[in-house]
Amino acid sequence: MTKRNSLGTVWATDDASFVVDPEVDVDHPNGEGGPGKTARGWMSETEPEEWENYILNLRDDRLKTIAESGKVPWDVDTYYKLGAITSDTGITYVSLSGSNKNKRPLTQPLYWSPVKFTTAADYLATCADMRNKLAIHTPAGQNSHNDNIVNIGGSYKATINAQVKFVSDALAAHSMRTDNPHQDTAVGIGTIRYQGGNFTGRVNYLDNLSLGTNCELMVNISTFVAFRSNAGAIGLGEADYFYGGRWQQIVTADSYLKVNQMYNTTFVLPEPDLHFPMTSHLNPRSGVGGLLFTRPTTLAYTNRNSEADTAAINTPAFEITGLKLSAGTSLIVAAPGLFGTRDGCISYTLNNAIVVQDVQFTSEQLTYYFGTSGNVKNFRVWSQRLSPRQKLHIPR
Repeated sequence: MTKRNSLGTVWATDDASFVVDPEVDVDHPNGEGGPGKTARGWMSETEPEEWENYILNLRDDRLKTIAESGKVPWDVDTYYKLGAITSDTGITYVSLSGSNKNKRPLTQPLYWSPVKFTTAADYLATCADMRNKLAIHTPAGQNSHNDNIVNIGGSYKATINAQVKFVSDALAAHSMRTDNPHQDTAVGIGTIRYQGGNFTGRVNYLDNLSLGTNCELMVNISTFVAFRSNAGAIGLGEADYFYGGRWQQIVTADSYLKVNQMYNTTFVLPEPDLHFPMTSHLNPRSGVGGLLFTRPTTLAYTNRNSEADTAAINTPAFEITGLKLSAGTSLIVAAPGLFGTRDGCISYTLNNAIVVQDVQFTSEQLTYYFGTSGNVKNFRVWSQRLSPRQKLHIPR
């Protein structure tokens, strides 16, 4: 029966043996040595005994190392998988990466972690020690760190009670004061004096105010201020025969144009329905209507700061004298509910001269082509025809 050698017996360890690495034996007479020999393996050849000795010696030496230490020493050319075990300078490491090559455990803590326990007894003993230390540190009722309410950022109950009492006492004393410490007024708190008094400022009533039994003040604040009674009426406002009296409208700065237009429509210029100043933007005055500007080409111009500038396609350019015009410039005015199949009038200031035209609205949009160059501003639209005398009063 063949006797098996122990793992501690390594092939070709005698000093008289020939042990040569075939990867570096480039001068061997058979011509098969050199780099790549290990990968190629044996060919149709008689293997040199020194190569065979090297291979068997290498295998036996590694097996002996594993048998003696229980783990394989780290190798620079080995790809280690996640969880692989190796040793370096007598320390056991576990791989933390799925593709771990040429990362020495002793110097690469991102790829390797030392194995804390080598036996189950070590693990259980360490866990027991940790539990024992925790139990000693945190028994019920023990203040291990000598904490108190102050050094953890709180206050004692007596201190909190005193602070709350100070605030509540001050609030109670303040709410009992009758000397008006905030200097409130009836108007300021949203009420008026119940038993009368003197009003020194403007008073606005947003609904009817009854005086006595049958009299009222401000029946409709949007049109007039008046007194009336069941017997008749007198006051200022629109024409109204509701209670037998005639309301006469007062003339103010705001109502002047309306009053003059009512009584002298031939001469007084009515307010335009739309007005676009076009001096620095295309927004309408009073927010009524909208304006769409188009120009098919870029345009060089002098801006309002007297600087040379260039406007992109369909981008308005504003000079000191108004919107800069070029060939193809058009305006589309939109005002739903204003335009329709009826006559109207438009005006604008072109190169400091007023242009007035009668138009007939046939859709909800008005498209206007200037077809010239220069500057334009104050584009106005009326939804009615103007008389010749009214047109003379159109401002620049």
